[in-house]
Amino acid sequence: MTHLKKFIEEFGDLQILYKRKRARLDNWKHQFQQLELEIKRLIMSFEQHYEQWIVSEQFGDEVKEKLENRREGIRLSVKSVSRLLRKLKPEKPLEGSASVFIGEEELAVKLSIFTWKVLKEGINLQDSQLNKGKDGVFKETASDMKAEQAAENNHENVQGEELDRCELTVEQENEQAGNKIMEETLLSNRNIIEELDESIEAAEKRFVTFMEKSVAPIMDGLYSGKCYATELIAELRDARYERMEKVEEWLVIYSLLLSEIQTLFNQFSITLFAPAAGDSFDEHRHEPIGVVDDLHFQSEQIKEVVRYGLFYKKPIFNQDSFLIRPAQVIVVKNKIQNTIEEQRGTNHENGQ
Repeated sequence: MTHLKKFIEEFGDLQILYKRKRARLDNWKHQFQQLELEIKRLIMSFEQHYEQWIVSEQFGDEVKEKLENRREGIRLSVKSVSRLLRKLKPEKPLEGSASVFIGEEELAVKLSIFTWKVLKEGINLQDSQLNKGKDGVFKETASDMKAEQAAENNHENVQGEELDRCELTVEQENEQAGNKIMEETLLSNRNIIEELDESIEAAEKRFVTFMEKSVAPIMDGLYSGKCYATELIAELRDARYERMEKVEEWLVIYSLLLSEIQTLFNQFSITLFAPAAGDSFDEHRHEPIGVVDDLHFQSEQIKEVVRYGLFYKKPIFNQDSFLIRPAQVIVVKNKIQNTIEEQRGTNHENGQ
């Protein structure tokens, strides 16, 4: 009874796990289908923007050349976007388990078929006990019948014991075979859940890798272009360029394309984050790629963001949320300030 209770408990737990994991894998399949549609939309949008953003003769040779260089960079971004569908590999479906999970109805059928076979064997066993002699020939005379009856009466006790032993053996075989079916069912269902776990993990890695390695670099290129555009606008203002408004209108292309990437990330629960200048450096969320002296900041403060970080806001990899990549930053390390603080510490230790 204890064995049966444990089986029922584990069998029920596996049913719940299977439903959750099956639903999770199905959700990832749906996410990838939606992602395919959004990538197709993104490709079309980038191509349309690129075709519309022409550098006209109104800018003059020097500025025109600079904007043409910017347009060439945008063309490369459009080309990168056009490759996203190939990198996504929509023709490669997410794999589930090829085996069929055994539920209550399927298990009941297996046990019922076994029970029916046992009953049938038991009936055949009882039907074989006919009123025959040891030689298998029916007795016809009274004396023969009387002698046979005496022999049968003497044999009934032995036969009854044998039938009891047969019934006990059948019951034991029934229990053993039933236990075997249940153990095989648990093993099969455990294997299926393990396969689902592997499929879910593969889907999560595929999603994160695609966003980090394929989509994010396009955003990085556009972000760098936007930083250059800001510098160009400042330079032309200082030079009192006559067509400043037209240049600013043209350079808005970076914001438009970045907003397209932002929309894609938002739809799939990915947040862009970047610390503000002056924020404290956090080794868990920021990646330092440069160190500078700047007395306008304290040491360990962030002076500049070089690259956005990416953060997935939903459960993944058995975590409530996940840092896809840290933000790359320039961190302030003031040597003079550090020297002063070290000197103060030394003086304090010396009692000065």
